[in-house]
Amino acid sequence: MSFEYADFNSDFTRYLDFVSPKGGDPTYSVLKAHLAIEQVFRDYLERRVPHPAALKEARLGFMQRMHLVRAISDADPKHWSWTAIAKLNSIRNQLAHHLAPKELNRLTDEYIAFCVTSSNNPLPPKAGVTSSLDAPRSGRVYTGLDMVTGAIFAGLCSMLGMLPSEGDYPAPGGNP
Repeated sequence: MSFEYADFNSDFTRYLDFVSPKGGDPTYSVLKAHLAIEQVFRDYLERRVPHPAALKEARLGFMQRMHLVRAISDADPKHWSWTAIAKLNSIRNQLAHHLAPKELNRLTDEYIAFCVTSSNNPLPPKAGVTSSLDAPRSGRVYTGLDMVTGAIFAGLCSMLGMLPSEGDYPAPGGNP
């Protein structure tokens, strides 16, 4: 079977359309939030266990790290944020293993609702507004997903007694 340049051009355009960020697509936010939370787990374990190098050989996954941190930290192991983090991981897994997850909207809506209800903190009235007229001067628009996940990240750092240092997380658009 031959592959003509015209076919490649058409397929590549579809590919670029698929991988380019779009308003309303939570992929980038979920993946970056998941990575940031996983880094908190890594940092916490590295600081807390006597021989952190031994953990590198264990090849722990996200959920294994979460449960280990939950078990050895002074944070309440029944706190709702652990469930929220597990829900975020489920969303991430859908995005990582399916090109077009069928349950993505439902999972995302359930995650946001769970976080809002459990924390007893409503979202600001304009959360999720994507109109450029309502965008902050920085040009960034934050969705309800971004807000609850940011709160989970901040709450996790607080529960574990960790404040990320300036160099831990690169500035938006900056190099890691």
